[in-house]
Formats: sequence, structure tokens, C-alpha cells
Amino acid sequence: MILPIDATADINNYNAAKAVAVKYVESSRTGIPNIQSEPKVFVSGNTLYLDTPVSETVSVYSLTGNLLYSGAKPAGEAQITLVNIRGNFGIVKGSSDWVRKVRF
Repeated sequence: MILPIDATADINNYNAAKAVAVKYVESSRTGIPNIQSEPKVFVSGNTLYLDTPVSETVSVYSLTGNLLYSGAKPAGEAQITLVNIRGNFGIVKGSSDWVRKVRF
């Protein structure tokens, strides 16, 4: 027996159908799970190119862990000019829990 969440059933009535608690979760209207797109991150020249589906804070670190840049990025594509960054590689981290290694 499936009942709406706000329905009541008399479990003390022996003649009533046996009620079993079931947790029902609807993930989307179509039943197809939502797909999150992967962030696109790369460097060309002195510019960091980002494409992520959400607005967030983006931070750039050296491989030794020094913070080189931090700033807000709107949803979608964005470009950040990287100046005075030395070294071959760095780590780019978004506040929506993604991390990418990039070559400067």
C-alpha cells in the first residue's frame, strides 16, 4: 500500500492492510538525474580561461601552496588575467569543490 506522506493508517486495526514505511524521493520531474557539467580550465598566455556552471570564488595556488590569486567568477565563461606568476604549474580551485592543475 502506498500512501501520501500526510496520510494516516490505523495500524491497530487487524482488518486494515499492513502498512510499511517507505521513503520516496523524486530526483527530477522526468526521473532522469541532473547532470553537472565538468569545469573547463586552461591557461593561454597570461590568461586563465574558466567555464563552470555556477558563480563562485576561484583561487590560484603555486605548487608550493602559496595563494597567487583569489576572486569571484560569475556563472559561465570567464577570463582572468594572470600577472607576475612565475613557475611552470599551478593549482586552480573553485569554491564549488573542483580542483585542476594548470600549466602557466
